[in-house]
Amino acid sequence: MTDFPNAKTAGMKNVIAIPHLGASTEESEDNCAVMAAHELMDYIENGNIKNSVNFPDASLPQSGDYRLCVLHKNEPGIVAKLAPVVAFAQRHNARIFVGEFSAIAWAPGAERYLKDCIELFDEYGWDWCYHAFNEWRGWNVEYAGESREKLRRVGETPRKKVLIDGLKGVKAK
Repeated sequence: MTDFPNAKTAGMKNVIAIPHLGASTEESEDNCAVMAAHELMDYIENGNIKNSVNFPDASLPQSGDYRLCVLHKNEPGIVAKLAPVVAFAQRHNARIFVGEFSAIAWAPGAERYLKDCIELFDEYGWDWCYHAFNEWRGWNVEYAGESREKLRRVGETPRKKVLIDGLKGVKAK
């Protein structure tokens, strides 16, 4: 039984495809409200992220007294702007998670920016995740082009190499 049939499962023998009803009953609305409250409390108390629309699931072991999640845009001088985060992490033995950093496909120096970010995160021992690997082609590291209109899937790009090396723990050159 599935409430999200696809081309493969819809025509299969012994598959029952039903519509996805979401929170369409009073009981399911109550259950969703309880679940949302539990997930919010888990985030507030432990820093864990679960079932978020805009973030990947993140459940990291507690390694200090505090947790701090850093989100930032691609702006010049970001290292200087992160100095208070570094000081906070050191002062309070806090584990840092950098969520949703990225560089749009047509940004000049995009791979250098990603490399610099990953080197910085690695230097301070911060956890990180790349924003929207396959969500939108402008952020997708398998696309290249000089503008939104000229984006094409090419598979291998300098941004993808930097990202894959960073995920493997390969030090950037």
